[in-house]
Amino acid sequence: MADPCTLALETDKQLMALHEDTTFNGWANHATWNVALWIGNDETIYRHAKANKNLGYRKWAKRWIDEYGEYITGDGISWLSDDVDTDEMDEMLAEL
Repeated sequence: MADPCTLALETDKQLMALHEDTTFNGWANHATWNVALWIGNDETIYRHAKANKNLGYRKWAKRWIDEYGEYITGDGISWLSDDVDTDEMDEMLAEL
């Protein structure tokens, strides 16, 4: 029979695993974090996003690509990747 303290510890570990943060640095995933990082930390991208925030993220990204010809972030993530959480990015743009 297993020690009661060991059983309690294992149960606690299992419960903690269920409640682990599944986000990436507070963002929905890596792609969302990465595009948000570039918007927030590159002055040209930031100014463009702020000036066009009323478009929402997807339309802004298309305009960015059309005007600057940059399809990906400096880290290789596509601005229009399906992995980018557009709802989260819409919220970010609204706060600029």
